[in-house]
Amino acid sequence: MGHFLCPCRILRNHSAIHDFSALKFAVPVAVVVFCLLPFIVWLAVMAIAERSSYCTGRVWVRRVGVAWATVWLAMAFLYAWPLRYKMHQYFPLPDKRMAVVGRFIDTHTDYRDVVFSTNYKITDNPPQALSYSMKLVHNVDSLAQLLNQMDRIRGDFRIVFFELNDGVAKPAWLRGLLRDASETITRSGFTFSRIPTAAVRHYARIPPAAVK
Repeated sequence: MGHFLCPCRILRNHSAIHDFSALKFAVPVAVVVFCLLPFIVWLAVMAIAERSSYCTGRVWVRRVGVAWATVWLAMAFLYAWPLRYKMHQYFPLPDKRMAVVGRFIDTHTDYRDVVFSTNYKITDNPPQALSYSMKLVHNVDSLAQLLNQMDRIRGDFRIVFFELNDGVAKPAWLRGLLRDASETITRSGFTFSRIPTAAVRHYARIPPAAVK
């Protein structure tokens, strides 16, 4: 059973920061509680039985063995049965939208594209979504925040907005930017728009009162 615990020894930091590392102890704990411990108790009972004149014969040994196994199996069943409803609470099902969105972004972007969104984001931790998209999605709440992010980018780049169609009204500044998009792709559940950086900076110079 040592190979189940080797990752905890070799990958100490990984095991410390991930909750699912507790699964590495599942097999050793289960074997100790439901196999090793009952077997030790059984050996102790057999040792006592050999010294007793009342516990002789293969029939007695067989009956006690069956009864003992039944008790421990019942205990294991009673322990595991209530947990069946909590399985997905501890181990949620994977988000299918993550793969669909991630592959779409990966297919429709290249190195120069910087992706923003007001209602979606992909970070590097946890890395599951990033493994599909191969591109971070930066969440921004305002035009000023978008411009601040753009000022921090060096080299040639293009602005892409990825928006979930969640039924929530988009802010006025985003609607204005999307009208200047050079490319828009709409899919069931989301919209992908590529906006020239010059259009973003031009729009930022428009007085707020002129934005409709």
